[in-house]
Amino acid sequence: MNYKHLSVEVKNDILWVGFGLHEKKSMTTLNVDNLAELKAVVEEASEMEKKQNIKGLAFFSHKPGVFLAGMDINVISTLTSEAEALRGLDEGHKIFNAIEDLKIQTVALVDGICLGGGLELSLACKKIFISDSSKTALGLPEVMLGVLPGFGGTYRLPRRVGLPAALDMILTGKQIKGRNAYKMGLVDAVLPTERMKELTPLYLLNRRTGKKKNMKEEIQAAAMDNFLTRKIIFQKAREKVLEMSKGFYPAPLKILEVLESAAGKNRLDALALEAQGFAELSQSSQSKNLQHIYFMTEACKKVENKDKLPTVKRGAVLGAGVMGGGIAWLFAQNNQAPLMKDITPVAL
Repeated sequence: MNYKHLSVEVKNDILWVGFGLHEKKSMTTLNVDNLAELKAVVEEASEMEKKQNIKGLAFFSHKPGVFLAGMDINVISTLTSEAEALRGLDEGHKIFNAIEDLKIQTVALVDGICLGGGLELSLACKKIFISDSSKTALGLPEVMLGVLPGFGGTYRLPRRVGLPAALDMILTGKQIKGRNAYKMGLVDAVLPTERMKELTPLYLLNRRTGKKKNMKEEIQAAAMDNFLTRKIIFQKAREKVLEMSKGFYPAPLKILEVLESAAGKNRLDALALEAQGFAELSQSSQSKNLQHIYFMTEACKKVENKDKLPTVKRGAVLGAGVMGGGIAWLFAQNNQAPLMKDITPVAL
């Protein structure tokens, strides 16, 4: 099969699948087109596996400093209903489950940014190797868009790094850098950036990788399987979320609900809970507004001749309501004594 969005070749008994070969954007993302090709690649890999034509499958990026920056947010922003979101997530789950179910060795070669759907793809692989680049960072930032990981992140991350570490990553959207990712068990090896592909066959097929757990970590992992321990962890996490959000921000609470409900369930049921949670959040006003902020922020980054823009020395606000007062406060905080006008002296 000819692929337009992915590079595919067999070398050293490994099927190499590359993202971003023909993309003009600086950030490589998952989108409808490359996901369709990814599905075909995985089906091809399954057939090659049966015929013993390959021993491994490796995902990588053609763009230095970016593995996959997540799902294209334009796809998320165009979702108009929960049903539409559920259909898209079901397709994504089938692809990632197929990767996870391959019997051959599978690996994500992460050099640079690996966020959202990029990390979820990596988690579906048996191994994750990262480069020693200072730019390498892994995370699930969906909460910052008012949603939750929708391609298996809520199911697979706790099983890889444990519940407390997974909650910390998913609830905050924090990014884990380089060797810290290895220490916490998120990745299996840290390789020199320049030699990642060269060393992959050796580390994927022949060498034992991954951080070996010590006795303390084994005991902690066993404790996570205890119902009472999990209940305490979720209770403390919920108290912290409510303290910070005052209950006005639904995504973290939904994340806790999904993870707690999915604990101990099989993959099919856990992913169904995840998909329903994502679908509900994707249509919330908070998520729509956060997506709007994201697009505005990205647009600001692309403004040309920023150094030639006039400097604002003083601003004015028409209307001294809640929003007007907030804008005036922002002016004042930046040493710009604002002018305010309102139809009532009381408001002023």
